[in-house]
Amino acid sequence: MTFPNALAGIGEWMKAKEAQADKLTEVFLQVKSPAGLTLNLLVIALIPALGEELLFRGLLQRLLGEWTKNIHVAVILTAVIFSSLHLQFFGFLPRFLLGLMLGYMLEITQSLWVPVFAHFVNNATLVILFYLHYNGFIATKMEDFGSSQNYFVIVLSLLLTVGLFYGMNRNSVVDRR
Repeated sequence: MTFPNALAGIGEWMKAKEAQADKLTEVFLQVKSPAGLTLNLLVIALIPALGEELLFRGLLQRLLGEWTKNIHVAVILTAVIFSSLHLQFFGFLPRFLLGLMLGYMLEITQSLWVPVFAHFVNNATLVILFYLHYNGFIATKMEDFGSSQNYFVIVLSLLLTVGLFYGMNRNSVVDRR
């Protein structure tokens, strides 16, 4: 991302914050033992999944829904706040999309456990992939995880995601607002 000269200072500050967050995350993730992996799954995957879903979906999304009387506005605002509070600016869009999916999972299923589980799976997948890469079990570079130039993979992923939400919505017995 390139900023105009007038905003170059803000751009450099954002890049510095991103680098700081990346370095801290890497320090946590660089473990060699299964015990270290287990601790990371607890600290980086389970605790944030529970805490963030209780705060953002369980509390904030419900309050915003009651305040705005529009569940879509509540889900979108909650996703914006969720992504913003992570203070990782260059990851805003993917985290915002994750927040949208987690918010709609709650609305479709009316169970907070569904977004908690999905959030945990998301975080745990990254922790496990980093562990496997760091310990030489897989060669894929960390920045290449989850990215693809293969349009078939991209379309398949999109179709699977849409299918997941369609299936959840179809199997939901809850009355819609």
